[in-house]
Amino acid sequence: MALESSYVAQARRDTVLVALSLLGLPYLWCGNMPTQGGMDCSGFVQWVLAHAGWEPWKSRFPLSLDMTSEDLRAACAPLAQGERLQPADLVFYGKMKASHVMFVTATAPGDDEMAVEVIGQSKGDSSVTSVALALAKGARVRTFSRANYRSDFLCVRHPWLRAA
Repeated sequence: MALESSYVAQARRDTVLVALSLLGLPYLWCGNMPTQGGMDCSGFVQWVLAHAGWEPWKSRFPLSLDMTSEDLRAACAPLAQGERLQPADLVFYGKMKASHVMFVTATAPGDDEMAVEVIGQSKGDSSVTSVALALAKGARVRTFSRANYRSDFLCVRHPWLRAA
């Protein structure tokens, strides 16, 4: 694998910092900005990418914040065969189609590719339509120590859009 550009390396670091700054933020179905009191998983990912400086997310913000998890999976670049997960890569969950997305925040040494920390919204779904419900249910941004913390792990993608 070729060395990443300094832009991508910095954007990866900034992504992790921005995502971690939102730890504890409540889940809110269709929320895409912290000022709404909460965000859903795809809103969280798109907001973090825009605020961490990734192009074209930054220049399209907030116009591109209507993508679902499946839209993100389809739009973002897959990892090349043998390529290892890196901070800021997107981890998708679901059966056949992505229904949930999180960020890789840290990788672990060794051969266990799933032993990476991920961050994102957790315990939310379409029934969590208010911050009060999110708080009651414990739905919020949190970290997990393994990418396959859910049994429906689907795939990993880079946060940059595929070439058209």
